[in-house]
Amino acid sequence: MEKVIDIFKAIGYLLLGWLTSLVLFFEPIEKILLCITFTFIGNLVIGIITGRKLKNEKVNLKKFMKALFEYGIYLFIVMCLFVIGNFMNDTSFIYTMIKTITWVVIYFYFANILKNFEKLLPTKKGVKILYYIFNLEFIKIFPFLSNYQDKDENDNTISK
Repeated sequence: MEKVIDIFKAIGYLLLGWLTSLVLFFEPIEKILLCITFTFIGNLVIGIITGRKLKNEKVNLKKFMKALFEYGIYLFIVMCLFVIGNFMNDTSFIYTMIKTITWVVIYFYFANILKNFEKLLPTKKGVKILYYIFNLEFIKIFPFLSNYQDKDENDNTISK
C-alpha cells in the first residue's frame, strides 16, 4: 500500500513540475492573458446581471458553456501562436499578432458590456454616448471590423 502512495506522490510531483514549466513558458504573455481573463469575467458578470434584471432569467448553463468555450478558443489560439512564434524565433511579430487579436477580442467583450449597460440603464444618455464613441473610435483603428459587425447584426436579426 505504501508503494502505491509513493507512486501517486511521484505522479503528483511530475504533474506539478510539468504545470510549473508550462506557466513559466507562457510567462511572457501572462499580462495579456490576465487582461482578457479580466474582461471575460466582467462580460460574464454584466451579462448575468442584465439577464436577471431584464428577463428575470436564471444563469443559463448553455450560455455559460458557450461563453467559456469562446474564451477557451481565444486562449488556445493565443497559446498556439506563442508556441509557434517561439519555435520560429520570431517573437516580435507574434507578440504583435497576439496583441492585435487580444485588442479585437477585448473590443467585442467591451462592446457587449456597454450594450448590456445600455439595456440596464436605458434612460442614461452617458452610457449611450460612451457606447457610440467606443464603437466609432475602435472601428477607425480596425476598419475591417465594421464589415464583420454589420454581418453579425444581420445574422442576429434574421435568426430572431
